[in-house]
Amino acid sequence: ARLKLDRRTSDTERLNQVTQLIASLGLQDRADSRIGSQGSDKVLSGGEKKRLSFATEMLTNPQLLFCDEPTTGLDSYSAHKLVHMMKLMASKGRTVLCTIHQPSSDIFNMFDQLILVAEGRIAYFGCVETALTFFQRMGKHFGKDTISTPDRDSILDLPVISSLVYCESNALDHAATKADPF
Repeated sequence: ARLKLDRRTSDTERLNQVTQLIASLGLQDRADSRIGSQGSDKVLSGGEKKRLSFATEMLTNPQLLFCDEPTTGLDSYSAHKLVHMMKLMASKGRTVLCTIHQPSSDIFNMFDQLILVAEGRIAYFGCVETALTFFQRMGKHFGKDTISTPDRDSILDLPVISSLVYCESNALDHAATKADPF
């Protein structure tokens, strides 16, 4: 925190920011753990290291945050906490861009805007709420709970998301003209 924050930041303020970030990412029980040294029983797991890395970037309260695969390697609970924190940042006026391959339905439903890419082309660009309707218009039909089943594990969602993205080829041809604008 000393390296990331302005040197004029008081020790109390720095400690408050660190404590708040640790709590928001569910790392309270690991606050005094080592980051490295696999020989120790108090070493952070890969997922904990990833959440710590994210928290470190949050110290500077960035206006723009670009995350490449932030949930890869995280269990569903940790992935949800991380995306929830990104959602909170966005609600406070921050711009958050993420690349996430095959998100769970729970995480998928947390997104506001969506760009689905298939074969290097944009298959969908618009609001999450209208994605299902868009793909249905393209001839691909799904059940009503296709994108709204937060209790399901992500492994069960893989075919659903893959089907959405890689459905009829005409979706690729019509995406730019049919998707809802921002």
